[in-house]
Amino acid sequence: MSYITQMKIIIDSWVFSLCLGILASNANAQDMYITTLREQSTVQDSAIQEFKAHLDQRIARLKERVPDLYLETPTATSKMGEFIRNSIYPAGPNYKNREVQCRFINRLLSEVSQPLLLRLQELTNNGKICIAGDLPKEQQVNWTSQWIQILWNEKWYVDENGSFSLEDLIIENIGTENYSKPDIIVAINEQFDGYGAGLSKALAPLYLNDPTLQKFRFLGSQFDPNKAKAEPFILLGQDIQNVLLEDSPYEKASLVRGKSEIYISPIWPVAELVELLVHEYGHVLHAEQTPNTKWDPVQKTLRKKMDGRHNEGVAEAFAEMLLLDVFKRHPETETFHLGKLRIFSEIRPQDNHLAGAIALNSIFYQGKRNFPELLNLIRTENFMDYLIQNNINALVPGPESTSTLEVFFKQ
Repeated sequence: MSYITQMKIIIDSWVFSLCLGILASNANAQDMYITTLREQSTVQDSAIQEFKAHLDQRIARLKERVPDLYLETPTATSKMGEFIRNSIYPAGPNYKNREVQCRFINRLLSEVSQPLLLRLQELTNNGKICIAGDLPKEQQVNWTSQWIQILWNEKWYVDENGSFSLEDLIIENIGTENYSKPDIIVAINEQFDGYGAGLSKALAPLYLNDPTLQKFRFLGSQFDPNKAKAEPFILLGQDIQNVLLEDSPYEKASLVRGKSEIYISPIWPVAELVELLVHEYGHVLHAEQTPNTKWDPVQKTLRKKMDGRHNEGVAEAFAEMLLLDVFKRHPETETFHLGKLRIFSEIRPQDNHLAGAIALNSIFYQGKRNFPELLNLIRTENFMDYLIQNNINALVPGPESTSTLEVFFKQ
C-alpha cells in the first residue's frame, strides 16, 4: 500500500515546524508553497557604535601583540568576500597572514609533547607548511581534516595547568552531563563558512522509539551534503531535495539527518579553525539543550521555535568565554572572532551574529566567564523576554510576519 507523507515546515527566525502526516494513497502530490512568519528585532544604533568602539579597542590590542597581522579596518563600502580572503581565509594570492599562521604553528611545535609533536612535525613538515595553500590542491581537504581532529581531540593547548584539547575545555566548562561529541565533517563544496546543529536531547529517545520519527531519520540520515549537488536526494521527495539545495545543503542537513554535527569548509587556517569550531559547537549545544523543540505524536508535528539572534548570540558568547585564555596565549586565534564582528558592524549592522553579540555584551563579554548563565539563556524559550528581564535594551522588537513551507512527498 502506498502512502503520501506530508511534511510541513515553518521556517523563520522564530518558528520551524515539521509535520509528518500519513494521507490516503490516492492523494495527489502538491506543489511547495511559501508564505512568511517572522519577528525581526532591530539593533539600536547607539548600541552598534558602542560595540564597534569595543571591537576597535580589542583589535588595536591584538595588533600590538601580533604586529604583522593584516586585518583591514572595514568601511560601509567594504566587501565581505575581499575582507575575508585578504585577512582570514587563504583562498587566493591576496591572503596576507601566512607568516602569522606559521608563527602560531611553530609555537605549538615548541609547546606540545610526544606523540602529538611527531604528528604535527609530519603534518607541517617541521613548521614549513603553514596553510593549506602550501600543499597541492588534492591534499588540502585532508590537511584541514587532520587539523580539525587534532584541535578537537588532542592536547595542543598548553598552559600552567596542563595540556588540553578543545573537547577538554568544553567539558571542563559545561560539564560532562551537557556534552555530547558531535561528528565534525569537512564541507568540501563550501567556502569560508561553518555550520553546527544538534539533536534535542529531549527528543533523542523519540527518534529511537516513535515509528514516524524513526523512518524519517532513517531516510534522512542517507542525505550526504557533500554529494548533494552531484547526486539528487529523492528519498524524501523532490520538494525536500529543492529545500535542501535552496541555500547551502550543509545549512539544511540537520533538517533531515537528525544528528549533532559540525560542517567546516576546507583550507581554513589553523588559528581561525580554533574559534570557528568552538562557535559551531555553541550551535550544537544550543540545539541539544533548547526547550523549543517539541514533538506531537497525535498530530505528527515536530515544532522548533528559533530566533537567529538568540542562536548566533549564544554561539558568539560561547566562543568568547571558552577561549578567553586561548586568546591570551595564542592571540592569532582571536583574529576571526573580532574581524567578522567588526565588518558586520559596517556592512551588515543588523546581522544576527553582531546583534546577538551586542545584546549579550554586558553579560558574557569584557573578560566575563559565566557558563551557568549561558546554559540558562540556552534553555530560555523567548530571547526578547530574557533581554527584558536582564534590563537589556540594545534590541527593539519589530513587527510580526509569517513563513510557512509545505512539502508533500511519497513515502
